[in-house]
Amino acid sequence: MRYDQVLRQPGYHSAFFTTYSFDPDLFDDAVLVGLHHAGCKNVVVIADTAMVNRSFVEIGQSRRAGRDYHLAKRSVPGAFHPKITLQLGHDRGRLMLGSANLTGPGLAGNLEVVSVLEVDEDRNWAAPLIVAAIDYLSHHASDEDEAFARAMLRARQRSPWLAEVERADIVKDPDGRRHALITEQSANGVVASFEAFVGADQVSQLVVVSPFWDANLSSARGLAERLGAEHLSLVVDPKEQDFGDAALAAVENASLHSGADIRDAGERRLHAKMIIAHGTNKDYVLSGSANATRAGLHGGNAEAGLLQEEDPRSALDRLGLSSCLLHEMPVSALRLRSRSEMDIEVSDPVRDGGTFTFESGRVAWIPPEGSDAFECLVSLESSSRQELAQFTPEDGSPPFHFPVGNLDSQPRQARVLFPDGVVSAPAPISFLRQLARNAEPSMPRAQRQLLEAIESYGQIHIDAYDLVAQLEAMVDQGARRKGGSRKTKASDQDDAEEKHRDMTEEEFLALDDAKGQGEMEDADRFSAYGELRRQMNRILSISTSTVEEFADLEDEANDLALSENVTSPDPDQDDQKAKSASDEIVATDAPPRRARRSGEIEADMEGHIRSYSERIVGEDPLSIRNAAILRLLVMTLLADAAPAGEAASPERPVAAAHERGGWVRMLGRLLVAHHSEWPSSSVLSGQLDAERIEALGLTLFTSILASEAAQIEKMAPSVQKPLAQVSASIARDCQVATEGNGDARGHLEHSVARHAAYYAVLVAGLRQAA
Repeated sequence: MRYDQVLRQPGYHSAFFTTYSFDPDLFDDAVLVGLHHAGCKNVVVIADTAMVNRSFVEIGQSRRAGRDYHLAKRSVPGAFHPKITLQLGHDRGRLMLGSANLTGPGLAGNLEVVSVLEVDEDRNWAAPLIVAAIDYLSHHASDEDEAFARAMLRARQRSPWLAEVERADIVKDPDGRRHALITEQSANGVVASFEAFVGADQVSQLVVVSPFWDANLSSARGLAERLGAEHLSLVVDPKEQDFGDAALAAVENASLHSGADIRDAGERRLHAKMIIAHGTNKDYVLSGSANATRAGLHGGNAEAGLLQEEDPRSALDRLGLSSCLLHEMPVSALRLRSRSEMDIEVSDPVRDGGTFTFESGRVAWIPPEGSDAFECLVSLESSSRQELAQFTPEDGSPPFHFPVGNLDSQPRQARVLFPDGVVSAPAPISFLRQLARNAEPSMPRAQRQLLEAIESYGQIHIDAYDLVAQLEAMVDQGARRKGGSRKTKASDQDDAEEKHRDMTEEEFLALDDAKGQGEMEDADRFSAYGELRRQMNRILSISTSTVEEFADLEDEANDLALSENVTSPDPDQDDQKAKSASDEIVATDAPPRRARRSGEIEADMEGHIRSYSERIVGEDPLSIRNAAILRLLVMTLLADAAPAGEAASPERPVAAAHERGGWVRMLGRLLVAHHSEWPSSSVLSGQLDAERIEALGLTLFTSILASEAAQIEKMAPSVQKPLAQVSASIARDCQVATEGNGDARGHLEHSVARHAAYYAVLVAGLRQAA
């Protein structure tokens, strides 16, 4: 099998990889494109720190790391050496463990081994091993790695079947054969786990396939002795080895064989790692990343493999080893290699610069372990390696945050100058929102058509809001179908998270001031709600703020390059074969508004406001979704509003006030209901982003508008007083929320000014009446 071909198979939304060596160009141009072609967009790679840094120095930085996938570096006492591919889908999963690195030779050149376990509705026996693999990946992710935590949370939320699965390290298939995930975390290492798995079965032959060995063959010989194997067969790289004839002669009942004689090996270099024990009752096959060395088999490295039972005397034929073992390799053909076990001399390792993330206009830096951050100079660079800014932490503790909203272009990587004069390898900057956006599935066709129809009106009014209501129901239905719920709170995750405790719910969901918004917020931010927000901003001429992610032409060019000639499957294609009426909507020039009486408009708006006010009780009223609907409601109401002190007209049929109601009362009820829930919002604890600031700007402007309009209309004190109180409270809360944050304050003022300009007719009416 070839990874790059297998990964093009559809049905998965998430992919997690581990690797020792890493080729960023190959991953960007081959693996990632294949994943996106199949609709798999939530992607993470965990790689050995030293090897990633060396690759970035020798090959260059990944163009897409930090934006289209998350690249996490991992350091362990030995080498971070597992080769895992874990894919998750809405109703399926796939676990691949083998010997192949994410490099050209690993994916297409070497002779590698890969074991595959697939889980779906009809084959769920291996699901507990999927959960064990998730725990293993989470163990090797840093506690401070927010990008990994969010990616794993996305994967779990979109795979509802995982909530019903309990972790197990050993499972049985329908035929009663055992399968085990073996890692360096297993008790006493790989060797002890293999011995325990075999148990009392008598082993007649042990076959070890490996490109790297101990110089004295101690690990292979020790395993054979522990299993009581009558014969040991060593399958080696025919071109170079790590041991000589004396070491081989010291092993009793051993034979030497060339990897070139493995079936279909051809000219490929042997890089597969396998251990096969022939027992009386079963064959036992371990395939994975561990070489036949002390570091590989006794816990020095991080390793992973799959250990499986097979019918007795069947494994060698299946693996193409039978013909190989028929021919012994002459001892005289042994050639000692001049390189180290891990393919490369690491006599002068490249210095690591730590981890960098970007969110809400700030770069966060977690320095490498053992460094004095206050003596380091951090340099932020563009994609062309142009230096954009420098900084040194002055106080505090990691992560250190630095505002970068005033930069002319987007920082893509960082380097660190250490006190001894050494400059680190370039470190990619992970853009948390960009990663979340790019991980989102393609928007369903029906939702896109509704958005086009809403935009075709050119403004937000009652007819457009009717389509918004349809769109809202459609988005919520999609969330339920994918296993989510709009009313789900953190506590709803408890039962699922109790099943696998390696990374707790709190580690996923407890986002403090430095960590930004949660995954559900990101899902809404890049859904139809996010597009509605962009439509409103275009109508109001609200420009992108520096508190938001950079969104320049480079983003669009990169997105286009990645998706060129790639068609991602529509996630809801099957569900939409029977088209509803909304499927037939086609964007046209601004359609005529439906004629409605003022009473009908007010009745419809009263219903929408009541529904919204009831729904947000106990929720964050300034969440991405609730903020978008609030803004849409207000814009819909004001689209038909007559200026205070003036009579209603055909163009503006809803009067400010009359005996039966008017827009001032409706707007007041909406603002009071909304503001009463503000204590539930993370805005008041500092979680500001552009969407929330724009909603704050709307409420600040409209609360003043409603209060002053009530005065001009000489409405009853029972109306004027609560409007004045809520207006003053909103003003105070906005002041507190943006205090000390110049970018946020600037965007708030910009939002208020744009609302005032757009509703100039209403504002002018206030001034004229005054």
